[in-house]
Amino acid sequence: MRGVEPPLVEHGLALALGGRCPLCAELAADVGVLALRPCSTCGGTFATPELAERLVDEVASRSRERLLWHLGVLALAGLLLGFVPLLGAAAIGIGLMVFQLRVVTPALSLLSRRRRRVARWTLRLFTSTLGLVSMVGVTLASLVGVGGWVTAPVAPLTVGVVWTLARSYLLWQLRREREGAPVSPLELALLGGAAAAVGAAIVASLALTWAAAALLVLVRDEVLRLLSRWG
Repeated sequence: MRGVEPPLVEHGLALALGGRCPLCAELAADVGVLALRPCSTCGGTFATPELAERLVDEVASRSRERLLWHLGVLALAGLLLGFVPLLGAAAIGIGLMVFQLRVVTPALSLLSRRRRRVARWTLRLFTSTLGLVSMVGVTLASLVGVGGWVTAPVAPLTVGVVWTLARSYLLWQLRREREGAPVSPLELALLGGAAAAVGAAIVASLALTWAAAALLVLVRDEVLRLLSRWG
């Protein structure tokens, strides 16, 4: 937008990243900045190709900042909390929530309604897949007394993988939105793949839980057998 003062541009970009129209400052179902569409709330347009590119760059920069710091804190939290059942899983959940608030929410607010729905559910299912398996694994590890040593590497690894892959996916979606590309069969295929992965994760988690329960029963029976011999 030519002739707009830099502070006003920065303010407009900040509003857009919060899901608000840069012109009316109201929450909008489609702020339209990336695809140069009118705001769905006020009908105004606050966009040029240069500003759209800056917005993608801003999302890329913000989603990269302090990632290693977050993962380091998560590793420490996993080491301290992982020995307590459920607290290790909670550490992973909190790490994924930070990712949701810092990366996913601002990026999704810039997409059109249909692309936003596809991207949101793809990310939800993908995140659930890794989160479910990791949370079940660290919870079982805490029950056998090694939770902290397992959670310390697993928690940052899970969040780091989700953060890296999902960030790349979101930046890809933002660039497609900026180019005006429609939702493609590939995007729908990724959504279907994420749904299938969740089903596989549920089966794997149930199998892991069953195996752990069977192992505990086996150990218990062996201990009782040894105790009966000594008695």
